[in-house]
Amino acid sequence: MPRIFDGLKVLDFGWIGVGPITARYFADHGATAIRIESLTRFDGLRMAPPYKDAKPGLNNSQFFANFNASKMSLGLNMAHPEARAIAKRLCLEWADVITEGFTPKQMRAWGLHYDDLAPTRPDLIMVSTCQLGQTGPYSMYAGYGNMAASLAGYYEITGWEDRGPCMVYGAYTDMLTPAVGAALITAALDYRQRTGKGQWIDLAQFEVGVHHLPATVLDYTVNGRVATRRGNQDDRACPHATCPCQGENRWLSIAVFTDEEWRALVAVMENPVWAQTERFATLAGRKANEEEVNQHVAEWTTTQDAFALEAQLQHAGVAAGVVAKQSDLFADPQLQDRGFFAWCDHKVMGRTPYDGLMSQFSKTPGQVAPAPLLGEHYEEILGDILQYSEEQIADLIGQGVVEMHLD
Repeated sequence: MPRIFDGLKVLDFGWIGVGPITARYFADHGATAIRIESLTRFDGLRMAPPYKDAKPGLNNSQFFANFNASKMSLGLNMAHPEARAIAKRLCLEWADVITEGFTPKQMRAWGLHYDDLAPTRPDLIMVSTCQLGQTGPYSMYAGYGNMAASLAGYYEITGWEDRGPCMVYGAYTDMLTPAVGAALITAALDYRQRTGKGQWIDLAQFEVGVHHLPATVLDYTVNGRVATRRGNQDDRACPHATCPCQGENRWLSIAVFTDEEWRALVAVMENPVWAQTERFATLAGRKANEEEVNQHVAEWTTTQDAFALEAQLQHAGVAAGVVAKQSDLFADPQLQDRGFFAWCDHKVMGRTPYDGLMSQFSKTPGQVAPAPLLGEHYEEILGDILQYSEEQIADLIGQGVVEMHLD
């Protein structure tokens, strides 16, 4: 069955998260995507857990595999001039789209910057997605998404008001930026189809992070208010809390926005005496006594099964949701019904689960394929695409230009 990006060729110089996840979107939907990587300076994610059977190895990280599914891999020692020449041939003779995530100096140092390539390939599309952008006083600062999340203000507003800033789990902007990058590349492809011209996309992870906090930024610019940590509080709801339930580390989030929802919650709690108090009857009253409300509700939820209570409250019209563990996702009826997780046979790890497609196309459905071993496709890429002879390929391997790790 045809896929929406059949025939598109993506050359991925990405690193860790943003570039690889962005390129994977196109690979899952039909594009041929080649991941350029190195054994000498391998992507740090190749040695990041979780590992198959808890054994570290360059081809045993499901973290790397999940971000690089459906791609081919070519290992090049970019310190070698011949490796840079091979990479440049792929840019000029093969690629439609190039993704890279280095600080601004690196692609220039290799002679692979957009300015170096565009005179020969004016239809080429390149997206550069380093942490802080290609220009500005801090553009040369390298970093990861957890740092960009801190710079964008996420940590200042995450946590409890009587405690220090709290990190948002993971490299947060690594999760926000790829979908933006995929949309921008798709727009550039549309522009190229209409005009025959490519272009360079400067996608700063820092700025994507700021764009995802519009309400707090607007509140400062319009009202002069600076958002900070408030735990789980919300001006429009009470209770608005995450409460402990029966079992080990089980939690349920509950949000009550109206007095009608409050009465529904009280009914589910079987009308305890404390909840009949007049000062809790209105949102203003509950907000004035929020700590006491939360304490009473939490004492009650500790006697309840989280999943059963979630269903009961939702049925009563009260917003409630279990705080899901990763293991819960594989039992989630919604994800199961949509067949979200894709199980693929990796050449070293065997059958392992991958995150599913980010979107579903009704006429051109995508498909997830396993991630490559480091340098696995050197013969197809060098021989079939670039027309190197077997002797030339063997010589490149012998010189250490072409690298691989296949076990």
